[in-house]
Amino acid sequence: MAPANNAFSLQVTNELVQKLAKENIVAKRPARKAPAPKPSVKPLEAPLVTKQGLPLPFYRGFLSGVPGINKEQAYQQSQEQKHDLVPIYKVLEETENLNKKLQMQENSELEKVKQLAQELQDRQFRAPSYPIPCQAEKERCLQCYRGSPESPVECAEAVRMYKECSQRVQQDFAERVATSQL
Repeated sequence: MAPANNAFSLQVTNELVQKLAKENIVAKRPARKAPAPKPSVKPLEAPLVTKQGLPLPFYRGFLSGVPGINKEQAYQQSQEQKHDLVPIYKVLEETENLNKKLQMQENSELEKVKQLAQELQDRQFRAPSYPIPCQAEKERCLQCYRGSPESPVECAEAVRMYKECSQRVQQDFAERVATSQL
């Protein structure tokens, strides 16, 4: 098969690489541009308040220590900045008031839920407690067996009484269930 007119081959050898390195002919990639630095933005902090009631960054003369600014200019600048922040302080105050109202509402709702839970717990069904039937017959039977372990035949009368009592209780229960289903 004959090579096409546009096709060519290139053989890269160590010798060729060394020669290119010496002659500094190796193609270099274009350098990437560094990304533009992002401006640093400091988050707003809640202002601290001085004894005069002014927020700390706006107390009289806070810029007076900066060279080239006299006290009057510093005070005027601080008043301008304070005036710019008044809407933010209003929103902050409204948010705090809303937070207080929501806390009060949450507390009242919590009390209501606790009260409803207590009422539900009080209304919860509790099965009536009945005395255990045939308890006296059971005790007589057990005392007889403990009293005469060698001759259990002597306890036949106590066992018969216990059996009759238990049958009577079963019969009463069956009649109650049958009448409640009708």
